[in-house]
Amino acid sequence: MKRFLGWLLFHANRNPEDRASFYPIKEKILRRWGRRVGDDLQHIPGKRCNRCKNGLHWHFISDMHMYGWEECWHCGGTGWYKSEKWVLLHNYDLGGYRFHIPGSTFRGEMQKPALPIGGEVIEGYIEHWSNGQFWLDDECELWLYVLFCPLKIPTVAYLKSHYIADVPLYLPILFCANAANKLKELD
Repeated sequence: MKRFLGWLLFHANRNPEDRASFYPIKEKILRRWGRRVGDDLQHIPGKRCNRCKNGLHWHFISDMHMYGWEECWHCGGTGWYKSEKWVLLHNYDLGGYRFHIPGSTFRGEMQKPALPIGGEVIEGYIEHWSNGQFWLDDECELWLYVLFCPLKIPTVAYLKSHYIADVPLYLPILFCANAANKLKELD
């Protein structure tokens, strides 16, 4: 059961259609059936402002009727367009697959947290590779919605764009209602 659920979540997590509604479902599944195995630290480097030099911008100052240095409008005088960020990631294992759930966020070098014991530093964003079977990822995502959050199932237009039009769309939902009851019995 956990192996299949891990496989399903692994494929659905590659490129979810609506991240805002998918990630709460992922967190709910991992907290209930996953096993917490530690923490990692993700470092997302900041981006320097390309409009200024250390927070000052050379432009025409209309009040003084001359050119001069003034605080940059784009970065607010910090020199950073996007500040550096450190994210504590909680590791979960579900059916042999490894997943992360973001925890606390720290901004800037001064707030950098200590590396968790046994954890590693992940540089940049986590990228999920796909084997080219995008239909499988979409299908797994749909099954997770049906099993764990049926009220947030993507719209019928989304379903029609991903499935053959002459297949009745209610069949998977009827099957899943029965499967959801079985999952509750196993708990």
